Amino acid sequence: MRVPCNILDDKVRLLEQDLRACAAAKGFCFVAFFYEFACGSQEAFNELVAELRRVHAHYVFVPTLRHLARNMLLQNMMLARLELDAAAEVFTLGEIS
Repeated sequence: MRVPCNILDDKVRLLEQDLRACAAAKGFCFVAFFYEFACGSQEAFNELVAELRRVHAHYVFVPTLRHLARNMLLQNMMLARLELDAAAEVFTLGEIS
């Protein structure tokens, strides 16, 4: 999840709680958060893809797709990579609440 430097810790904590609750409501075991703090970096995203493949997990929960990337083209590329490289499906809070 992308976390801009101007976001308050309390807001991030609430998003974390919402994601955990929604995952549990759908019967999933929430394991970890992957944070990207540096604009343009995909280090955390690459770690996410590697971890999904390593543990054969196939679901990703994000507050919104903008937490993957602000640019829709980049969002679509990231969604395609998750699907193709890790056979992962992405859920947003709006889809699972």
